[in-house]
Amino acid sequence: MQSFEFSRSIHAFWNNVAQGEARGWHPRWLHNEQSVWTPFGTSSGVHCALMNEDGMVEVDQGSFSIEPMIWTPGRLFTWTDLASRQELLAEWMPVPSVVWETADWRLRMQAESTLSGSSRVHYRFENLTDREFSARLFVLLRPFQVTPPWQSFRNLGGVSRIHDLAWRDGAVLVNESHLIVPSIAAGAAAPKGFGALRFDEGFMTAHLASGVLPANADTHDSFGFATGRSVLSCRPELMGWRKSFLSCQPAAAASSIAEPAFEWSTSSMGPMDRQWLDDGRRTRGAHGDGAHSGDPRGPALQPGPRRYTRSWIRDGAMMSAALLRMGHAQEVREFHPLVCAASARRRLRALLRRH
Repeated sequence: MQSFEFSRSIHAFWNNVAQGEARGWHPRWLHNEQSVWTPFGTSSGVHCALMNEDGMVEVDQGSFSIEPMIWTPGRLFTWTDLASRQELLAEWMPVPSVVWETADWRLRMQAESTLSGSSRVHYRFENLTDREFSARLFVLLRPFQVTPPWQSFRNLGGVSRIHDLAWRDGAVLVNESHLIVPSIAAGAAAPKGFGALRFDEGFMTAHLASGVLPANADTHDSFGFATGRSVLSCRPELMGWRKSFLSCQPAAAASSIAEPAFEWSTSSMGPMDRQWLDDGRRTRGAHGDGAHSGDPRGPALQPGPRRYTRSWIRDGAMMSAALLRMGHAQEVREFHPLVCAASARRRLRALLRRH
């Protein structure tokens, strides 16, 4: 029996639970550690997902997350067992990757958004040895967001409940609202099944160490702490690689899952990645940090994907300066009439005259 302090809040409860389990079985913030994260989305859309330095992805605003783990015979690898590195596509595009690497294998996780507003995560597992190598990639669906509770705002940050998980025709239905579709691209590794657990059935990570799935593919958890995992094949040829990917979109938009997948090179990009490339060619070597967000309510420049969903004069002026240096004068012209402060208007007029 635990004291009141053990569960004085939902976040205190999960923090205390994590302290009693092996490090790496839960996200970093449950060990009171801040992780670095980045948004990924489209330059003219409102959908924006998050990816953190450990490869954990929050697929939609304030949603559940998906998190990778690698099983090799006799060992389970989590974010705490290796040093990861982070990269951007072509070293500058806002298409982030997290790379896990050991002496025997490398796992690259790359996140992108599609024009229809779905999130997609690509997994490429490479055998770095000259011998046969067997492994399994577990992708966990977890009731946690990427951002921690100390970055909370309204329903953002910390725990995000999962009440229902259901395996339907090769896809996972989450809370009857989001659909996770694994590996539909030609040549991608097919999923090896799905398992789900209620909170009172134990922790998913304890099952992972044995390399086997829970018996149930569907579950309902009245507490909202259900977890699930999909198994993706990782048996590449000698010194070779296997790829898999997961696509996530609102269940109502399930028809959009047939969009072409990104194929790991700038010569075969998806539509969104080509747009970033075209935008970059307009910069003539000068890169800024601004991003244009096309909200149905009108042009907006938003300084952040979660808490800063308003269009601020100060931040809009700074982002406008960055966009102008990147050659995006039209977006600034669209935003300019919305700016109310006289000093900001004067600064924008001066910048526009020079462009």
